[in-house]
Order: sequence, then C-alpha cells, then structure tokens
Amino acid sequence: MANPDALPFYNYLGQIEYLPGYSESLGDWSPSTDESLSAEQQSVIDAVSHILHKSPIESHVRAEDVNLTLEVGSEDRSKVIARKILLQNGADLGHGVQKSKTEARLLQWLSNSTNIPVPRVLAPPDDQHGNVFIMDKLPGTMLLNIYGTFDTSAKERLVEQYAGFALNLFGLDVPRRIGTLIPATPSKSLDVIPMIGVNFHANEVFEDIRQYLAFLFAMKKSSPLIGADDGGHLSELRHHTEGLLAELLSNVTSSTLLRCVLVHRDLNDTNILVDQNGHITGVIDWEYQVLHPVVLAADYPP
Repeated sequence: MANPDALPFYNYLGQIEYLPGYSESLGDWSPSTDESLSAEQQSVIDAVSHILHKSPIESHVRAEDVNLTLEVGSEDRSKVIARKILLQNGADLGHGVQKSKTEARLLQWLSNSTNIPVPRVLAPPDDQHGNVFIMDKLPGTMLLNIYGTFDTSAKERLVEQYAGFALNLFGLDVPRRIGTLIPATPSKSLDVIPMIGVNFHANEVFEDIRQYLAFLFAMKKSSPLIGADDGGHLSELRHHTEGLLAELLSNVTSSTLLRCVLVHRDLNDTNILVDQNGHITGVIDWEYQVLHPVVLAADYPP
C-alpha cells in the first residue's frame, strides 16, 4: 500500500515509485505558533509591511541558501513572494543585489513583451528597504510535485504550452551578443552584461559564438574536475566542435541559427507552476538568464 501522503514519480525504467514530494516550505510562522522568526526573516516581513502597507499574518520559508525567500500572507488574504540576498562567507553582496535588480527589470519587460506568466513586480530591490525584492505569488503547484498525477492529455497540453512559451522567447528581438540581458526602464532599451550563470560568471560579453566557445573550453580546461592532463579529450572535442562550427557558418541559414535568443538558465520542474489540468500558471526564478545563439538554445523541456 502506497503512503497516502507520497506522490507518484517515474524512475529511469518508466516505473512509478511513490516518494515524498519536494517540500513547499522549510519553516512556517504565524502569530498563533510558537515558532520564532530569525532577524533576517523579521526584516523581510517588516519590509513587506512597510512597502505594501499590509499587515502580514503568516509566512512560509521557500528558500534560505543564497537567498532568503518567504511567501508572506496578509490580513487581506493577498500573498506575495519576498526575497532578500543573504551575505555568505566571502561572497560579494553587491553581486547578489545586482542579480536581483536585473531579474526585476527582466520580469517587468517579459510582462510587457510576452504572454509567459511571470510574477508581477510589486517592489524592486533598493537600498532604502534592505534590497528586499517583492513580487506577486503566482497560483499553481510546482511541476515536480504534480506531473506524476497527470493523464496523457494533461501531459500533452503541458508540453504544447511549454513549446509555445519557448517560441515566444525565440521570437523576441534581442541584441546579437552573448551575455545576460538587462532591459533598461523606462527607456525600453536592451543592454547586455557579462553572463551571470548558475555555476559560473563570465568576465566579458561575447560578440560571437567562436569567442564564447573558446571561453567555455578554457573554463573546462581549468576545472579541478579535469586536471592538467585530460588525455587530449578536450582538444579532440574542441577540434570536432570547430569543424561543426565551420560547416555551420558556411550554411546560408547560419545567420538564422546564430542570432541570439533569451534563455532561462535555471528552468527545471521546481520553477514551472501548473494547475491540476496541466496548464502552466507560472514560470519563476529568472535570476539566471542569458542570450544564447539559437543553435545552442534549442533544448528539450526540463
């Protein structure tokens, strides 16, 4: 008998296993509980109260690693997501704040430029309020915790809608440079800064795919996982890649394949929200986004 609280997941053999779902909350607070708030949590709730002129009555910790992310509910039954960058040992707080400000600008731009359901920005981070970033709480459940319950039609609906959103991103008119996009408000101009990746940060904006691939190979070569002697495998791979790239550049459609498109670099089944029928209700956590050539951006759904 499966645990009634467990959720169906598919293993690599396509068999269903019943496992606990991904936790929606790492800690809950309300005035009626005995749970106390940390100083950082209290500062986030105070910022929500001050900026939005609301009376918070509950909070749920959604993340507390690099960011402290709270879902905050107020007396008027509204719910928001409030995030604050945490100062890590040796970390650059300014870098994290810049990343949050960039995400706020991007969300505002996406709301005006696409039909992708992204959070509405209620208060971008600023120094006056401790750089707390506040946005709407979107409806839905994270895909990870519900996908196993979908029938075939719901799964097809989900994939079709995801494909539509991907095409929407591919159709945006963005600069042909490789890096992180910064929409400038209110001028509506688009700027590009060195790439802010999930696992690395670039030190320059790349003007073409050759320059970008050279950077990736150099970074991989210096990785401690590779070491000084990789048996020549990286050199062999680079030679093969350069051959494919030369063939691509000689193609009449190369300009189409090498134009840049916006890519969500942390898109996974915890960052897609869906309803019970397989409709996507939200795409969240746009901290890591880049402009990539189409030929590198095309990918399978998460």
